[in-house]
Amino acid sequence: MIFFILSDASFNPEVKLSNYRMSSCGQNTETDIKKVGNTVVAAWIRGDGYQSDGNWIAMSFDGGSTWSGALYYSSSNSNCWIGDPAIAIQPDNPNIIYFAGMVYCNPSNVKGEVYFCRCTAGSNCTNSANWSCGFAGPNDNWAYLKDKPC
Repeated sequence: MIFFILSDASFNPEVKLSNYRMSSCGQNTETDIKKVGNTVVAAWIRGDGYQSDGNWIAMSFDGGSTWSGALYYSSSNSNCWIGDPAIAIQPDNPNIIYFAGMVYCNPSNVKGEVYFCRCTAGSNCTNSANWSCGFAGPNDNWAYLKDKPC
């Protein structure tokens, strides 16, 4: 069975999407990747204790041969962290890219909200100014979701 899998796949050299040091192998384990035509989008969580923790996204518009510099969604609140990245490319228009995830905050107990971002600029989605972001669901002061234990 492994022979058939390996003989059918065309493997390419590994592409490194970012240049930062990880302090343990248990980090950056939440990932998502989508492809429509030549547009490929990858997202991952970075949770290694630096200021730029959060959900990161990188894009390729040539089928994965070259990648943009990574953008990220994070929180300036030290009581909050970002996780569960999800991405999508609109099937009938790969110029439209969606990026979502969770923001968890713990002032007294853990509560979370879903953030949702959208870009309609195609290859210009590599510029953070072309993204619009907000929270999905009602604005209920962090009472909307409670799915992480303390």
